[in-house]
Amino acid sequence: MFSTDKPITNAEDDKLGRSGFAERLAKAIINFDTADSYAIALQGSWGCGKTSVLNMAIQKIEETTDKKTVIIKFNPWNFTTTGQLIDQFFATMSSKLKLSEGDERLQKVGGLIEKYSSVLEYTQYIPVVGPYLDVVKNLAKAAGKEIKETADKKLHDATIQKAKIEEALKEIDFQILVVIDDIDRLPNDQIRLIFQLVNSVAGFPHMVYLLSYDKDIVARALDDVQGYRGAEYLEKIIQVPFDLPPIDKYRVRSILKDELEKIRNIPNSVEVDSAHWEQISGYCIAPIVTSLRDVKRFCNVLSFSYAAVKPEVDFSDMAGITAIKVFAPTIYEWIYANRMSLAGGYRGGGIALSGVKDYRAEMKRIAERIYPDDPEYMLDALACLFPSFGNRITYESDFQTPAELHQALRIASESKFDLYFSLSLENVKIPKIELDNGLLRMNTCDLREYVAKLKEHGDLYEYIIEVGRNLSRIPADRVPVLIDGLAFEHGYIDGDKPLVGANEAFFRTRCIFELLMKIENEQERYRIIETILCYTDIASFDEITALMVSVERNYKNTCENMGARLVDENEIDVLRTMYLQRIREFTETTFLLNSLMAREATMLWRKIDCTDYKKYIDRICQDDICAVRVLATSVGEWRSNGEVVKFELSEDSYTEIMNREMAIDIIRRARAEGAFWDLQQDDIIRIAAFSLLVNKKNAGDEKMAEIDEVNKRIAEWKAEYEGKCTITTRLESRPRM
Repeated sequence: MFSTDKPITNAEDDKLGRSGFAERLAKAIINFDTADSYAIALQGSWGCGKTSVLNMAIQKIEETTDKKTVIIKFNPWNFTTTGQLIDQFFATMSSKLKLSEGDERLQKVGGLIEKYSSVLEYTQYIPVVGPYLDVVKNLAKAAGKEIKETADKKLHDATIQKAKIEEALKEIDFQILVVIDDIDRLPNDQIRLIFQLVNSVAGFPHMVYLLSYDKDIVARALDDVQGYRGAEYLEKIIQVPFDLPPIDKYRVRSILKDELEKIRNIPNSVEVDSAHWEQISGYCIAPIVTSLRDVKRFCNVLSFSYAAVKPEVDFSDMAGITAIKVFAPTIYEWIYANRMSLAGGYRGGGIALSGVKDYRAEMKRIAERIYPDDPEYMLDALACLFPSFGNRITYESDFQTPAELHQALRIASESKFDLYFSLSLENVKIPKIELDNGLLRMNTCDLREYVAKLKEHGDLYEYIIEVGRNLSRIPADRVPVLIDGLAFEHGYIDGDKPLVGANEAFFRTRCIFELLMKIENEQERYRIIETILCYTDIASFDEITALMVSVERNYKNTCENMGARLVDENEIDVLRTMYLQRIREFTETTFLLNSLMAREATMLWRKIDCTDYKKYIDRICQDDICAVRVLATSVGEWRSNGEVVKFELSEDSYTEIMNREMAIDIIRRARAEGAFWDLQQDDIIRIAAFSLLVNKKNAGDEKMAEIDEVNKRIAEWKAEYEGKCTITTRLESRPRM
């Protein structure tokens, strides 16, 4: 799946439509007719495909030329020092000519070039900055007497050897083409040396040089020795410059599309939303993946990243974030650092502004700082990947709920965001393939076994969350199977992971309720609810209670002409009777207030049979500690971002069993006992909230108690209790008289 960045070697592999240009370049070289040295340049930006064009041109020369052409390829990038480069340049040239079959003249030239190179050994110790003769003269001037004499002799020998080469070349009818590629990858001193070789040191007759480089890079390298006139110096050396035309962007996109199709179609890939893909392709990828080299680099990274997490992520989003990661890393880092502002919709933690217009202006300023090259690209890309963000900056992004984002495996989903960065499935508790098997394919028996296995491994809660997020995907004919699997598992989920506004049992039951609403037949819905209430293990009392709460709320709403009806009037009465039997059964063996749904259970019991409820409460309220726990069930919570912030009091939930003064007195007595401070912290908080609210209600004050008020009240009680304990301890420790 991975693509190498190697250039193509023949025209058959050309995907960019450059074979025609390469053919014209080859014809220009073939038709060149002069006995002098000649330099042709192929100029283009780094990574634009110059080497591929060279290869195709050479192929064409080898195929179509009528006259003999000796092609010598020299890659200067293989050598680290100036001396090595000079030695290997002439060694390559002489070796190629000496091995020419059937022509002694070429072999002779090869031998002469070998001798010529041997007298140039001094040049490797100094930079080549001027004409060839100046090189040797400068060396001689800088040397001592002994070395000067040697240099003078080298100069004489080099002059003689070069003249012999020129004479020998005049006698041949061959064209010698020296191809030098990757010049722009060299250090500046070696770039200058290459052009010195071409211009003078190796400027032999019948010698055509085909040089490939980035003009801007080479010109800057020559500026240092040409008085910032490197471009003009190039013009003197290069007789015929060819500028490689830019790649047709539509061809690049076509190639990119083909490569992406290969990646997308690997096994276990998720179906792609075509409309979303068009947005990602147009706004995230196309603006920054502009060359064939970019395509290869991008696709290689994407192939690796997507393969690691393909069952759990959206291909389009993975492609978009990968393009940003590879070509705009500052944006990539900013996205990860601002996940709370992007994933799942804006809920704080980012830029808090009053108006959409101001928000966009501020984001524009941030984009100019993070990605100054193209701040609009950053905004466009973010809007595609994160719909809520797009809406805030006035883009017409389609609104998507958290559940929809999760189902689509989008990076904008809080539950999926980290996968796009970690590239690891280690923390995925419920793989999508398992989820889909349960939702769409498992029979009742298999689903029960799967649910039991999930509970054994502690993953049932995560599974229920996944079911809740994917309710819209579940066909109606699968509803009975799923309800059976969720409702008839013995026992209930440990209740130590409360959700915002509901405990686990309630959330589980909400899934069942939503599934029930997908069944069109009212009698079928009623039958399922009846079965759950009658036959579910009493250990699942919390879930039974939560289901009945949902049924009651639905009935109330439908009576007020709000929402779809779950059951009718006659059916709700029967269900209430069933629930009353279950709550009696539960309280025979278990203290009601130990239930996670104690508050909801007491409210239901009081509503269904107030006399029966009061009889139970009167019995348990003989103990002050139990009594204050009953009072705590009268207090409701208001949450924000999962944290309790306020409390409210349902007055009628306690006045039927005791009056206000009695309640206050019971709390006063209870908090003086050590057993009170052994209660669960949630119970203590609700009791403190009750003491505040019951007085506020009487005084006509604000009907809410803030969490800070409650904590202050608890601190006062605690200090009072500890103070009395200290006095008691002192009294007990006082010696008897």
